[in-house]
Amino acid sequence: MSEKEIKRLEKMGQLERKEITQKMVAEQLALSERQVKRLWKAYQEQGAAGLVNKSRGKPSHNQLNAELRPRAMNLILEKYRDFGPTLATEKLREVHEIQISDESVSFNLTLSALEKVSMVLGLINPGRESKAAKKIVDDLQIKTPDLGQKVGFLSGGNQQKVVIGKGFYADSDLYIFEEPTVGVDVGAKSSIYKLIRQLSQDKTVIVVSSDVEEVYGICDQAIVLFKGKVVLQKPVDQTRLEEMLLYGLTGGPIGGKNGE
Repeated sequence: MSEKEIKRLEKMGQLERKEITQKMVAEQLALSERQVKRLWKAYQEQGAAGLVNKSRGKPSHNQLNAELRPRAMNLILEKYRDFGPTLATEKLREVHEIQISDESVSFNLTLSALEKVSMVLGLINPGRESKAAKKIVDDLQIKTPDLGQKVGFLSGGNQQKVVIGKGFYADSDLYIFEEPTVGVDVGAKSSIYKLIRQLSQDKTVIVVSSDVEEVYGICDQAIVLFKGKVVLQKPVDQTRLEEMLLYGLTGGPIGGKNGE
């Protein structure tokens, strides 16, 4: 097992002994809570084996560039064109054991709209791909030594920017960000917030976050859930951070029927 897998195994053991919560695991491993839930499920079903990278020992995408990369692109174009970049990436990993995070910044950024950089028969035009990726890297100020760098080696904040960059390139009408700044430093958070606000000027953006201050700081409308029910729905400029926190923790004002 790799050092990362050993650390994940250690956290799953603590979770099993109820010494730690899934939210704490997410923070300590710099993962989203959804990723932790998947790891926990794999650990419950398969034990330590469920945490081992199934691609271990197999050549990377760059080594199999002539075979695996075209296959991944064809699968996206044929089966997962309408899935969106995140879900398409998950399908490639879960169904076909193709790990896109091992691919380059350039490939990841253009993944969401391959037809823009494709030629006939679905073949990628390297010149178009590089030009499109460079523009996104420059626009979003993604810090990477070059476009061929594997995304997995970037900092957490820059990995998040790559995810957002996919969205920019896809030019969708609706974007949903789930815990967009988990595991990134303060400077990266500020940059990501700016990008989300920029995107929201022309598109519909939904931010799902357990960080109330994050929602209060970047959203125009706030919806607070408590035990699966909507307990507060207001324009952000018509509420206060304290009110949102109170509703999120208790379900309503002190003494109110929702919080009883």
